Amino acid sequence: MLNQAFIDYGTYAEVRRLADGTEVVRQKATETEAPVILPPAPLPVSTEGAAPIGGEWTATPVGIVDVVTRTAQAAVEAKKTAELIRYQPITHREPILVPQITSVPKAAAISLNEIDEDQYIRFEQLGKALTSDYSDELRRTKITATRQGDTVTMDVETASDKIASTLALDIPLSSTRESLLRRVMSVKGVQYRPLEVGAAQRIVDRLISAMGDDAGAFLSAFGDRCGQRVAAEVTRALSDASRAQVTYEDEVALEPLIKIREARKERVSGHADGSFNKSNAFNGWDKNLYSHCWFDTLPEFKAANAIDAGRSVVVWARLHINDIPITWTADGRRYNPDFVVVEEVDGKRIGWLVETKADKDVDSSEVIEKRRAARKWANTVNSSPAVEMEWRYLLLSEQDVADALGSWEHMKGFGQ
Repeated sequence: MLNQAFIDYGTYAEVRRLADGTEVVRQKATETEAPVILPPAPLPVSTEGAAPIGGEWTATPVGIVDVVTRTAQAAVEAKKTAELIRYQPITHREPILVPQITSVPKAAAISLNEIDEDQYIRFEQLGKALTSDYSDELRRTKITATRQGDTVTMDVETASDKIASTLALDIPLSSTRESLLRRVMSVKGVQYRPLEVGAAQRIVDRLISAMGDDAGAFLSAFGDRCGQRVAAEVTRALSDASRAQVTYEDEVALEPLIKIREARKERVSGHADGSFNKSNAFNGWDKNLYSHCWFDTLPEFKAANAIDAGRSVVVWARLHINDIPITWTADGRRYNPDFVVVEEVDGKRIGWLVETKADKDVDSSEVIEKRRAARKWANTVNSSPAVEMEWRYLLLSEQDVADALGSWEHMKGFGQ
């Protein structure tokens, strides 16, 4: 016969001031102790056939329970929660307008410095091509005639000699270089800043160097057309360099919290007695946006009671997935706090995002990162002209909730 218990605990002490002003020493401990084998628990009253009649459960059994008892318990619970119930916001409650932050992709600000050494080759090639292309334009055109019987056919061909005397070749290279620089800096998206001018100078110098000793003459004769081709090549180079680069700009918009809640929970009339069951949907709230709500933990349930009783609270709601998503990691992971609360203090509206955590988790790296992200969220929405009231973030440990003794005002003081 087994007669064992598993015990795991750790303790430390802290001094805390309670809501009534008294100071107490709290022994912080995490301890679990449960027998391996428990006697079968009595079953709840039922008048619907299969489930036997018995008394109400006083606690959820922990440990090993025989299959028959567990199956019967599961059947009773399934009947309680089988019906899917939908809950809409209460029409006479003040609506909650929640800020939603959307990260909109924007084209990254382009920079000539994104054109690297490998891409400078294209400007060297362009310089050589310009001298070749426009050398042909400097050649004399020769008209030829061919007779076949009584028919004479006229044609043109490029002469072997070049025209030199008809072109103006007296524009200084320094002037044509400055003209090319202006064309590069005029490319769409390039900002006139010293670092951008420096990058443009490197591009133009590479091009002129590749044109060789005749660069001055060619740019003097064909400066405008050379400038057009250089600008087009810079545009292509920037497009290739920044094709995958985007930035994200936050946009804030107010949206009413009107989502329908759905749950297969046993509906419980009231919540004031303080008894908590994760399987229950509680009603009887004075300021909740919805008639019923349910909770994952006892601290959440206690916090909700304190919020609902708060004198300054106007309206509040238990948050569900994607109600107010907050991005907290670089790869886009998001989370939702537990509550949104709107209060009014001295005529000023304040919005709160409230999160409850177990004492053992409140200082974990994940919770700290989420808190940092939530505070950034609050700073972002407070910076938006679309948001009229101030938003804050409140992190509560389970001990914070307990020491507040049901007071929303004191709970705000305990939070982080």
